[in-house]
Amino acid sequence: MPAIPIIKVLVFVLTFAQTPNALGLFQKMRKMGQPSNQVGFGSLFPALHRMEEKGWLLAEWRTSEHNRRAKYYALTKSRRKQLREEQRQWSLVVKALSTALRSS
Repeated sequence: MPAIPIIKVLVFVLTFAQTPNALGLFQKMRKMGQPSNQVGFGSLFPALHRMEEKGWLLAEWRTSEHNRRAKYYALTKSRRKQLREEQRQWSLVVKALSTALRSS
């Protein structure tokens, strides 16, 4: 299976998550089967920061369930719209590949 860039993994996870913090994101990625050697916990913070700078994420400081300050993230409205278009395009690629594989 090819390596998936961390940004794409985070975008995917954030699409289905309820404004998680970094620890929640890491745990969700591990449950999804993303190998921990590809996505280390220490690499999440720089990636999240870059996504925030690009305007992909909204971030908010809150108190976590462990009574600690944590930054919670959510996709911006414009990023959700862009992601829907990317999902549509990927669906077309998958459909074309499936058709090609069936006919060979």
